[in-house]
Amino acid sequence: GSGLPVCASCGQGIYDGQYLQALKADWHADCFRCCECGASLSHQYYEKDGRLYCKKDYWARFGELCHGCSEQITKGLVMVAGEQKYHPECFSCLNCRAFIGDGDTYALVERSKLYCGHCYYQMVVTPVIDLLPDSPASRIPHTVTLVSIPACSDGKRGFSVSIDQGCGTEHPRTVRVREVDPDCISPDMKNSIHVGDRILEINGTPIGHVPLDEIDLLIQETSRLLQLTIEHDPHEPLGQEPGLAVSPLPALCSPLCSPAPVPCGDPSAMRQRAVTRSCSTDKSPGSGSVGSPASQRKDIGRSESLRVVSRAHRIFRPSDLIHGEVLGKGCFGQAIKVTHRETGEVMVMKELIRFDEETQRTFLKEVKVMRCLEHPNVLKFIGVLYKEKRLNFITEYIKGGTLRSLIKSMDSHYPWSQRVSFAKDIA
Repeated sequence: GSGLPVCASCGQGIYDGQYLQALKADWHADCFRCCECGASLSHQYYEKDGRLYCKKDYWARFGELCHGCSEQITKGLVMVAGEQKYHPECFSCLNCRAFIGDGDTYALVERSKLYCGHCYYQMVVTPVIDLLPDSPASRIPHTVTLVSIPACSDGKRGFSVSIDQGCGTEHPRTVRVREVDPDCISPDMKNSIHVGDRILEINGTPIGHVPLDEIDLLIQETSRLLQLTIEHDPHEPLGQEPGLAVSPLPALCSPLCSPAPVPCGDPSAMRQRAVTRSCSTDKSPGSGSVGSPASQRKDIGRSESLRVVSRAHRIFRPSDLIHGEVLGKGCFGQAIKVTHRETGEVMVMKELIRFDEETQRTFLKEVKVMRCLEHPNVLKFIGVLYKEKRLNFITEYIKGGTLRSLIKSMDSHYPWSQRVSFAKDIA
């Protein structure tokens, strides 16, 4: 009849009881395949320009690109949301275009659409609440969200977690929201945290790096701000998780629905989980979108520090930097020594505190030129960081002291008039 769905690949009607919905279209399960190798994409897919790819072919064809500008990411700071990576200057809200700084709330919806916290609530959550006020979580799409939970005085977070310790690389540790008490949690948090959601990071640290005995302590420490990176996957079967009471998936779901889930004991399913999980630490291409029409989809956490052997092409996240001493202050900002947590590399972060928003936007347009600038007399530019509404840029660190100390230490062969001239030239 007129209501019969049509497959986007073969153009034929779909008579099956179960079929896939992805990219705003319907598909026969057998037609949902990589356009390069023809492999079935029942577990995970990548999309670019309307074409479907498996992970291997997408990597081979497009490499590691910024999801915002589609240009290559070669070195310096990178912002990561789900599997997508961005230049910091490209990490902005799809709706209001505001820059999303390190630590700012955000949501990556359906592994491709990035929103700031405010626009996510207005564009995604509110319409769902209006449609289904009693069970909005069932219609919220796959989302990786950074939420900030303020400190409170009553000693209650309003939710508890369950911890699966896992066993080896095939089944690493997972932490999920076990219960949510709507009477002890704010309305905003109520619509951001759902039973069964996976917690990927606590205060910027991946769950796998947090000591097991500290996980619950950190979450229940109510005297401090708590930041959680949470994955909400409405198509993931949770019945096997101890302590979680979740309804089974319906036969037909909203976009990105799936065929019957692969049994847990199936070796191919375990391999897929391992591959999917590895996306959080390897270099993931970012110019297209990534999706998972299958309920087998697993961890899509923000990546850990990305490093390669060549220092000239290092890539890292803001959370990889340890802040040290203030090297100097001036009218427009200050310079802080920072050290890479893993490699020990020392850099300088210059915080610009007297830039208006228009000046910052103009500066960010020049960043792409600065990335390509190589000159022996110019400090190597590493990257920019937008944090707490302030622009920071990171350069290499050279042990030379401050200009003031250098001028003071000059011997008498350099008269003060010449020293002042040097200072003016440098400034």
